[in-house]
Amino acid sequence: MTLSHFQKHPVQKPEGRILALDYGEKRIGIAISDDTHTLAFPLEKLLNTSQFLTKLKDYISQYDVHLIVLGLPKTLRGEDSLKTKEVRKFHTFLIEQLQIPIEFDCRGVS
Repeated sequence: MTLSHFQKHPVQKPEGRILALDYGEKRIGIAISDDTHTLAFPLEKLLNTSQFLTKLKDYISQYDVHLIVLGLPKTLRGEDSLKTKEVRKFHTFLIEQLQIPIEFDCRGVS
């Protein structure tokens, strides 16, 4: 998995690593970038339970994460779906709980 998000949206890269999240009702996939922000490697799929936030904070600390990229599903027409609304709600939750920037990476396949 490459972090093409930054190739499409050139910005100043953060100093630490980037953590990517793929939200699901039952599980949340987590991947971490390399030091150059070129590649991302899967870490694990965590159960979407009350324990998720604790584990996420551990990863943020362990890998010196300075940015989270959250996959935002869209329909093939680029419109919001029911899953998009769930992910936006999850995004709001993360912003309230974490002191770290969180950006969306839009994907059109839900």
